[in-house]
Amino acid sequence: MVSKIITEGNKVELQRSAAAGQAKQNGEETEVKTFYSLVSEVIDDDRIKITMPLEKGRIVPLPVNGRFNACFYTTNGLYQARVIVVDRFKEENIYMLVIELVTDLVKFQRRQYYRLGCTMEIYYRKIEDEQQEFDYNGESDGEKTENQPGRDEDYKEGVALDISGGGIRFMSEEALNVGDRIFLVIEIQYDESEKKTYGLNGKIVKTNPMENRKDKYEHRVEYKNIDGKVRESLIKYIFDEERRQRKRGSAGK
Repeated sequence: MVSKIITEGNKVELQRSAAAGQAKQNGEETEVKTFYSLVSEVIDDDRIKITMPLEKGRIVPLPVNGRFNACFYTTNGLYQARVIVVDRFKEENIYMLVIELVTDLVKFQRRQYYRLGCTMEIYYRKIEDEQQEFDYNGESDGEKTENQPGRDEDYKEGVALDISGGGIRFMSEEALNVGDRIFLVIEIQYDESEKKTYGLNGKIVKTNPMENRKDKYEHRVEYKNIDGKVRESLIKYIFDEERRQRKRGSAGK
């Protein structure tokens, strides 16, 4: 039964079926747009009520009869199915969708983390030799620790565009190459009284000039050798911030 796999609060990723299929058929490397949502209720074995996706704090009104590939993040792992939007409505000031499963749920062996769109200053420096990776690969309370690298002249500035428990996407004025090793310094403001600084080793897995910004480059980074507790802290921040954005989006409607 679907209710034994999917529960309220599970995160959902939706990709348009036609776009995903076309990209795969053409062998394209460009990413298919992903919409993020939450399960509100499992109505029955075929229908699930989810929140309307948000993008940069704005509601994305997915169309009725729209077909999507859905990925559900459950306590038992990731599950995939093809779905169709059969209804959309407003419930207690929150916009909802009802999706209907048109295929069975299938366990999906994929290790991926929810990405939170953001605009956040970061600092980074290239690591010329893999053996020179910094020992500091953790977090502090915002104050510089004894073994934490400082933001000196060797560090370049960048702006994070999204962040996840597995990596980060950022833009900078410097052109980097796939395979480059870097060290990132990220400051995250959890609330008015709590700020943490993270130092993270990473590897460039994708990079390209930004459209309409030829003086800027976009880089996707995968964390390397990240401490499990640090990853959990980042994921907690991402989920909490996503909920805050959703509340702000609902309050503005």
